[in-house]
Amino acid sequence: MLLRYTGVFACLGFLSLCWAYKVTPIIGDDVYPFVKIGNGYYYIENNKRANWYQAYIACRKMGAELVSFETREELDAMDAYIPIEYSLRQYWTSGTDLAVKGMHVWFSNAEPLADDVWYPGEPNDAGGNERCDILIYKGTGGTAINDRQCDSVELYICEVPLPKEVSFIW
Repeated sequence: MLLRYTGVFACLGFLSLCWAYKVTPIIGDDVYPFVKIGNGYYYIENNKRANWYQAYIACRKMGAELVSFETREELDAMDAYIPIEYSLRQYWTSGTDLAVKGMHVWFSNAEPLADDVWYPGEPNDAGGNERCDILIYKGTGGTAINDRQCDSVELYICEVPLPKEVSFIW
């Protein structure tokens, strides 16, 4: 009898070591109100303006973060998506130097902003109080990042973090 139970438990133990549990992504087929742009999912607020803090809270309430452009390619994908008639609009990003003045990082991941995403001459901390970063259109076309006062009222872009695929071996 003991030999039988030992064999059953050994078999179950072996099967549990071979079986991996896969975490399913939170993004399914229905991603409304988010749109797929490049490799990410974004919500672009084109109607309601908010200051940087209010925009951050609005994104968090949707399970998202203010957008972070980790690469120039991600910024270019957003530029290609936003219609030209919105070229005078400005959007909050998660970029800020609130933690250390002069050191702009993406608030959502603490990574520094790349040099190639800035508008020429930015960040300049005009007036000594530009601590949050917006997406703007350059006069010659394309988008770039500019620092702005955090209490300015702008539109905003939220980004859903891409799910990470994880396997657990038991």
